[in-house]
Amino acid sequence: MSNKKKNTLYIGIGILYVLFGILSFFSIGFVGRLMTNVLRFFVGEAYGVLAVISILYGLLLMLLKKELHFKKKSLFWGAFCLLLAIICWQQLHIPGAKENSYILSDVFNGLYRDIQLNQVTYDSGGGLLGAFINQCVNWLKLGIIMPFSVIIFTLLGGLLIFKKK
Repeated sequence: MSNKKKNTLYIGIGILYVLFGILSFFSIGFVGRLMTNVLRFFVGEAYGVLAVISILYGLLLMLLKKELHFKKKSLFWGAFCLLLAIICWQQLHIPGAKENSYILSDVFNGLYRDIQLNQVTYDSGGGLLGAFINQCVNWLKLGIIMPFSVIIFTLLGGLLIFKKK
């Protein structure tokens, strides 16, 4: 493929990333609510973080006109740990999440209902990822661990991001 076609391809893909990111961040129209609900399915109310990451990735694709790679893998894993800290924090604020042993199915059913009705109303907390972490903690009867997981993920993410060789 020629350089001009490749550049056009990266610009087109970047525009799609930016478009989907904006639509999902603001929940604009049918496609925007659908994209919002897909992101909420996995990360819950932290969908805005992933939408902004999608917008930034699309802008970088359009500007650099090449595929992006992490030179330091610890930067990616640090950002992932910080996202997990946000998800755990949001999961803590769902009413009844500490006592409810069926939180995973409750979150799934609530988000499934939102997708069916094309709306964004259910408070999904940390989505399925947060509900899974909460379910594992509750299954082990270690409910006190959930607030500490926020601190652990935050510290681990910070250490991985600012890690020196």
